[in-house]
Amino acid sequence: MISGVGVSFVVGGMIQVQWGWKTMGEKKTGKNYAGILLGEVAALLWIVYMILCFEADAERILPRTKVNGISLGGMTWEEAAARLNNDAKARCSAAQVKVSFGNKIYTVAVGQAMEFDGEAVAKEILGRNRAGFFAGGFSYLKALLTGYDKEVLPELCNDQDFYQVLETSGVLQIDETDPTTYVREDDRLVFTMGTSGNKADKEKLIKEILMAVQKQDYKEVIECPVICGSVEPVDLDQVYREVFVEAANATLDPRNDYAIVEEVRGVRFDKDSARRKLDDAGEGDKVIVELTETIPEISARDLRENLFMDLLGSYTTKVSGSANRLANIRLAVDKCQGLILLADEVFSFNDTVGDQNEETGFKISEGVENGKIVPAYGGGICQITSTIFVAALYADLEIVEYQNHDLVAKYVPAGLDAAVAWGELDFQVRNNTAYPMELEIVYENGCLTVNIWGTRTKDQWVEIETEVISPVGEPLEVLTYRMVYDREGNLLREEQVAHCNYM
Repeated sequence: MISGVGVSFVVGGMIQVQWGWKTMGEKKTGKNYAGILLGEVAALLWIVYMILCFEADAERILPRTKVNGISLGGMTWEEAAARLNNDAKARCSAAQVKVSFGNKIYTVAVGQAMEFDGEAVAKEILGRNRAGFFAGGFSYLKALLTGYDKEVLPELCNDQDFYQVLETSGVLQIDETDPTTYVREDDRLVFTMGTSGNKADKEKLIKEILMAVQKQDYKEVIECPVICGSVEPVDLDQVYREVFVEAANATLDPRNDYAIVEEVRGVRFDKDSARRKLDDAGEGDKVIVELTETIPEISARDLRENLFMDLLGSYTTKVSGSANRLANIRLAVDKCQGLILLADEVFSFNDTVGDQNEETGFKISEGVENGKIVPAYGGGICQITSTIFVAALYADLEIVEYQNHDLVAKYVPAGLDAAVAWGELDFQVRNNTAYPMELEIVYENGCLTVNIWGTRTKDQWVEIETEVISPVGEPLEVLTYRMVYDREGNLLREEQVAHCNYM
C-alpha cells in the first residue's frame, strides 16, 4: 500500500514544480497502478517540456553555445557580437607571418587584410533559437544535452588588401640583384652595370603565406623561396630625359618685373652610341658615356649689354577726327605703351586692349562694318593697329593675324591698314628675334608713332611696296610686299605680306 510520493523539479533556477499522490486506503491492482504511473510520468514530462519551452528565450542564445571557443550562452546577439568582434580584433593583431631571407626577418601583417563580421555570426547563432514556442523547447533541451561549438575565424576576403599588406612588408621586393646605376661626373655619365642574384619566388611565397594563414600557424618562420634574378636593361630613353637639358638663352621674367633670367647650357648625349656601349658591357663593368654641352646664343651678360638698344622698326601716322575718336586712341595707346615681347612671344591687340564698351571707358565714334561707316564703341583704334602693322613690317617681324578694312583708311595708304573688331578680328605679330622687344607708342602733336625697340642681330634693312592689281573702275585690290636686303643692297628675301580687297 502506497501512502504517498512527492517529486520536486527546479528548472533554470526559476520554476519549481511539485507532483505527488496519496492513496485513500483503497487497494489497487498492479495493472491499474502501472497505468496510473505511466500517465503521471507522461504528464510530468509534458510539464518539464513546457518549462523548457518557457526557458527558451528567443532573444538570447541557447546554453552551451560556443563560437571560436567563446561561451555565448544566454547572451543577446549584440552582446555576442561585441565579444566576437573583440576576439577577432585580437586574432587579427596576432596574425603575422614571419618570412626569412638571409639574415633578415620580414613580418607580413596579414591580419590587417582580414575581415570578420561579428554581427552576422551572432545573428546566425541566435537564429537557432527562433523555431517557434514548442520547437524552442526541443532546441533548448538539445543545447543542454549536446551543446553547440562552431569556428568562424577572420579570413582574407579582398585580394587587393592582401597584396597591399605584402607590398608593405617588403617581401615582394626581396631581390639580391643590383640594378645598373649611373652618376654624372663633369662632362660624362658613368654607368655601373648591375649584377644578378637571388630574388623571391613570389608565386611560391604567396602560396606558403596563404597556407600558414589557413592553418593559423604564425609561430613558424617561412624561409623565402627564391629564383635567380636578372638585371633589367637600362631604360636609356628615361636616362636621356633625366639628363637632357634644352639650351635656353637668357631672357626676362615677366612674373618678376622683367628681371634678367640667366642662360641655361644645354646637355645631351648620343643615345645610339650609348646603347652600343651598354649592350657590349658585362655585369659589374663600368661604361663611360660622353656628354655634349650646348652653349646658348645669348648670355645674361649679352642681354644686359644689348637689351632694347636698337630701333628695329618705326612708323608714324597723323591723327584726326572727333573728340571721342581721339579719346579712344589715347586709351588704347595707354594699354599698349611699353609692352615687352619675349623671344617667340605673340602680341595680340585684342588681348592687350580688351573689349571696347562703355564699362571699359571707350566712347562711340566712327567705325567700318560691311563697307559702311557706323557708330561703334572704340571707333578709331584701328589706326593704332595699322601703325603697329607697318612698323612691324619694317622690323621684319612675323605677322600672325591680319585683315584689312572694307574701306580704304585715311591715315595709311591702301594695303597698309589693319582692322580689328572685338570677338571677330584681331591683329597679332610674333617676336621672331632672339632678344626681347619693347613696344613704344608715342601720341603727341597730332601724330601717332610706333617704335619697336630690340637688338639687331642681322645687318639688313627692309622696304615695303604696294601694288594695285585691280582694273580701273573695279573694286580696289592691292598686294603688299616686304623686301629684305643685306648691307650691300642685295635682295635676301621678297614676300607678299597682304592681299587687300576694298569695297
